Amino acid sequence: MPKLKPDHISPTPEEDAQINAGIAADPDSREWTAADFARAKPASEFFAPEVYAALLAMGSGKRRKTA
Repeated sequence: MPKLKPDHISPTPEEDAQINAGIAADPDSREWTAADFARAKPASEFFAPEVYAALLAMGSGKRRKTA
């Protein structure tokens, strides 16, 4: 389990139950099956190289300034 940040606040069991109920009620949010995972591609294969590079830069805090 990853180390949590000092200011991290975990949801209470009640909040966690509400979150999970909302997820379960969303028809567009379902658990992936083994077949879903088998069809999945890495982002590097799905996105164009320049888009993938931009996504990596965003995740590393190297965002470009926009005018």
